[in-house]
Amino acid sequence: MAHGPNQVKVLRLIARLNIGGPAIHSVLLTQGLNGGRFSSRLVTGAVSPGEGEMGYFADSRGVVPIIIPELGRQISPLNDFKALWKIYRLVWAEKPDIIHTHTAKAGSLGRLAGVLYNLVVLCLGHSRRAKLVHTFHGHVFHGYFSPWKSRLLVLVERLLALLSHRIIAVSEAVKVDLVEVYKVCRGEKVRVIPIGLDLSWVDDLKGYCGAMRKEFHIPPHATTVGIVGRLTGIKNHRLFFTAARSLRRDNLRFLAVGDGKLRSDLQRMVRDLGLEGCVVFTGWQKEPAKIYADLDIVCLTSLNEGTPVSLIEAMAAGRPFVATDVGGVRDLMVGPQTIHPSGFRVFTNGVLTPPDDPVALSEAVAFLAANPGQRRAMGMIGQKWATERCSRERLLQETERLYVELLGPEL
Repeated sequence: MAHGPNQVKVLRLIARLNIGGPAIHSVLLTQGLNGGRFSSRLVTGAVSPGEGEMGYFADSRGVVPIIIPELGRQISPLNDFKALWKIYRLVWAEKPDIIHTHTAKAGSLGRLAGVLYNLVVLCLGHSRRAKLVHTFHGHVFHGYFSPWKSRLLVLVERLLALLSHRIIAVSEAVKVDLVEVYKVCRGEKVRVIPIGLDLSWVDDLKGYCGAMRKEFHIPPHATTVGIVGRLTGIKNHRLFFTAARSLRRDNLRFLAVGDGKLRSDLQRMVRDLGLEGCVVFTGWQKEPAKIYADLDIVCLTSLNEGTPVSLIEAMAAGRPFVATDVGGVRDLMVGPQTIHPSGFRVFTNGVLTPPDDPVALSEAVAFLAANPGQRRAMGMIGQKWATERCSRERLLQETERLYVELLGPEL
């Protein structure tokens, strides 16, 4: 790609374009900050076998990423060294003004390559060095690894934060974790820029009404409860199905939208719980309008989250949700709360339950299932909130403002 003489060059790195918020976020930023003032390139690794990939999303936005196969999810000293060398060579060829990394693996290798590049440039007597920016879309300090591995990751991130010019957190809750809980960096180095999404698909909802029900033989009178996301441990689908066991009835259907390495284990769990007649595994679905058009209630049961895209999409579609009170989920709640006698918290756009509490989750779902009027009211409030606060345009404006502040007189 040719760069204009006065364009700000941005090299954006993400470990892989697997289905989820970070991939959407990085593609939208690459597309939106390309042309005019900026010239952006996206670098990514290979998606692991069994993971859903979002190459189609990049294609639809005209983003052609540079692929470094070794820049993937798995930790391998040899492949990591190869990836670091390839990233460094790319940085040297591109000479970017900003290196902006997303996800832990790309954040580590991308920032190290940036530090090496800046040292070489300094030794050669050049003044124009790359600014290093990293976005935390959440973190892997809790719920992913053993305690000693988690402590090691925190130490690594503290070192990398010292080498970074700015850290971006996608929510206030993530910033609190970074600054106060895990002490990764000082507060003045962190900027909160909430996730932004292209929500234009909401206009297509009516056209998809009934499509999922027809495809998966769900009766028109049934209330559908869906969980959208990768079938992986951190999403805690086991909690979803455990809660579903106590809600087994003719007028409820439970949909697991997504795929992943735990699919066969979760299908076995569903059979053991006697839920085969009321649980549907839909696999990956590319069209969000198709997913949310036929969901009445959206669930999120994660052990840890940054900002969950599925809840923002649910709100944009006018759907209420029940979610575990973890990570950045609290930042999505709207209005005053009331505490239900069963212990869950009812907000004006959705319900929060304690983490890993199947009784509270099942009672919260039953509460919404029995109150269609409240579901509609929650959906209207959530839709207004998501439309106003989670737009792609707002994400681009705030990110551009940060870049301009970082470069200052160099522009």
